[in-house]
Amino acid sequence: MKKLYSLVLVVVTAALSASGAISGQKFSKRMPLNVAESPNSRVVVALEEDFSKFTEGSETSPAPEALEKDWYGSFDESKVSVKGWGGNGVHEAGGSAFIEKDGVLWTPTIDMTNSINKDIIITFRARLGENAEAGVPSVTMGYGKTNELPALAKQWQNYKIDISGAYSGADFTFGATSDWLIDDVKIEKHVAYVETPGGLSFNNYTGTGFRAIWQPVSGAHHYLVNVYSVDDALESLTPIVSGLKADDVYCDVTDLPEIDDLFCFNVTAVDANGNTSEASMPLLVEALLTPETYDATEVTSSGFNASWEAVDGAIFYDFYTYRRTEAEQDGDFAILDTDFSFITAETSSDEYSVSFDLLPGWIINVPMFEDGAIGMDGAKAPIETTLFASMESPAYNLSAGGGEVEITVSLRGTRGAKVTFSLYTMKNGSYPVFPESYVALDGLQFEEYETRTFTLTGGGENSVIYIETCDWEWAWITDLKIVQHVKAGETVSAPVINYLTLDNSAEVKDIDLTDGYKYYYIVRAVGISRDEEYYISSDFTAPHFVEYDPAGLGQISVEAEASVEVSGKTIVVSNPANRPVAVYDMTGGIIYESAGASEHEEINLNGGFYIVKVGNDSFKVSL
Repeated sequence: MKKLYSLVLVVVTAALSASGAISGQKFSKRMPLNVAESPNSRVVVALEEDFSKFTEGSETSPAPEALEKDWYGSFDESKVSVKGWGGNGVHEAGGSAFIEKDGVLWTPTIDMTNSINKDIIITFRARLGENAEAGVPSVTMGYGKTNELPALAKQWQNYKIDISGAYSGADFTFGATSDWLIDDVKIEKHVAYVETPGGLSFNNYTGTGFRAIWQPVSGAHHYLVNVYSVDDALESLTPIVSGLKADDVYCDVTDLPEIDDLFCFNVTAVDANGNTSEASMPLLVEALLTPETYDATEVTSSGFNASWEAVDGAIFYDFYTYRRTEAEQDGDFAILDTDFSFITAETSSDEYSVSFDLLPGWIINVPMFEDGAIGMDGAKAPIETTLFASMESPAYNLSAGGGEVEITVSLRGTRGAKVTFSLYTMKNGSYPVFPESYVALDGLQFEEYETRTFTLTGGGENSVIYIETCDWEWAWITDLKIVQHVKAGETVSAPVINYLTLDNSAEVKDIDLTDGYKYYYIVRAVGISRDEEYYISSDFTAPHFVEYDPAGLGQISVEAEASVEVSGKTIVVSNPANRPVAVYDMTGGIIYESAGASEHEEINLNGGFYIVKVGNDSFKVSL
C-alpha cells in the first residue's frame, strides 16, 4: 500500500475535488491585467411590481384589511403581477402598498445565477404614512444583512440600493421604522452578453509553449487568449501575447520567449455580434517537461527494465504498465474484477489517500478497512480532511463497445447512505465540469451486502470512473467488476502496474510477456510548485511498447502438442504432456490453475476473454 495523489484534474463538482492533485493549474490571487475593460453586460429587469392591482383604499386612507391570506403571509395571485409576493401588515392603498410600522413586504424568489458577480440594483418609490412623523426604510436579502436607506419624507422619494452576493434563489424584504408606503419596485441585474469562460487548464507544456484549454461557453462565436509573464512574487503581470483567436475550446500557444518567470493566461468569449465576456481569472502555467522514454532492457518472458530521460525539477516519477489486446471477436472485456481479498480488517494507514499494488492506479480517499472490503468514511472526510470519501480510477480507454461500461458492485452502507458512480471523459485535454453519466445508488443496507448492476455511458480514449459516498455516511464495497462489451477489432487495455519511483527507471516483474497481449509503459515527471504549495507534473509520455523475443535465449525443449477448445461456457484443454495449466483474465489475475496431472481438463467459466497457458504455450479464448 502506498500514498498516491488525485489523478482526475476536473474543474468543479464536489464529486471530483481532491487535495494534493498533481496540477499546476492554480492561481490564488486576482492580479491586475493592465488592460482596459470593455462593456460586456447589459442591465436586465429581474422583477418589477407597480401594485396597480392594489385598487382598494388610498394613500391617505389604506384598505383596513391586510392582504396576507394565510399564516405564510402569501398574497392572492390576482393582486400581483408575479406569484410569490407576500408580507405581514401590508394593505392596498389605491395603486401603492401601505406597510404598517411592524409589518414587512417580501418579494418572490429571484434567479440570480447569471448575474455578473451576483450584483443587483433595487429601486423603488416610498413616503411616510399619513400619520407618521419619521421613519427609515430598509431592505434585507434573505436572512442576511439589513441595509438602511435615507429617511422617509411626507412626499414620495426615489430610492436606490446596490446589493452584492445575491444567490440563485434570492428574496428581499422591505420594512421601515414607521408606517410607510412603497411603489414601483424594480430589481435589476447585470447579465453578460457572453458568459465568462471557466474550467481553465493546460497541457503539452514545452517550456516555450502550451495548449490552453477551457470549458465551452453557450453563444460564444470564438475566444481570445491572452498570455502574460508572472514575477516570482506572483503579483504583477506583463503582457506577452494579446487577443490570440481560437475557434474551439483550446488554443496552442507557441514560440513564447525563454524567461525565468512563469506564464499565465486568461480567456475571453466573444459572441457573433462582437460582444465580449469578462476575462476569466488568470491561470498559472507551471509544469514539467515530458520525459523521453528509452527502449526497454533486460526483457524476459516475465518482465523488463524501463528507463527515460531525467527531467529537471522532478522529485519522482509516476509509472504505469498497461496490457492491451485487440478483440478477435465480440465479447466481454473485464477492465477490473476484484473481490478486495487483499484487504483485511488489520490493514491500516496514516494517510488519507491510499492505493494498492493489486488495484493498480486506483486511489481510495479517506479509507476504512475490513476483511475483503474497502470502505469510504464520509463522516471523517469533512472533519479531518479536505478530501471527499471516494474511489478514483486511473485513466482507461473506454471508447470500445460504444463507450458503454457495465458495472457490477456489492456494497453496503449506513442507513440512508448514497453512493454515486460517475464517468468522466477527457476532451481536448480537459475533463468536463459534469460527468458524461452517473448513477446514484441509495437505499443501502448496513447489515448485509447487496449487488447492483448498471451501465455508464460516454466512455472515450481517456476516461475515469469516480465513486463517492455522499454526505456524512459510510459505505463499503466488497466486489467490483467493470466490463465492456467489445466488438471484434476494437482495442482495449487495462493497467497492471502502477507505482512511484525516485529514479528515472523502473523494474517490471511478474508479468507474462508471452501471454498473447501487448504491453506498454507510460510515465510522467512530478515536482513541486515554485511556492512549494502543490504538485506540478508533466504530461504522460506516449505509450512505449515492449516485446519479448525468445530468439537466442537457448534451446527450448519440444513437448507434446497441447490444444485448447471452447464448448459453450467450457474451456476444454488437451494436455498430452501433463504440463501445468493456468487461466488468466484480462487484468492478469489467475482464476484457475492446476499442476497438469490430467491429459484432459474441462474448465467452466463465465463469458469473456481469457488466456489459457499450458506449459509455455499460450492460447487466447473467448466464451
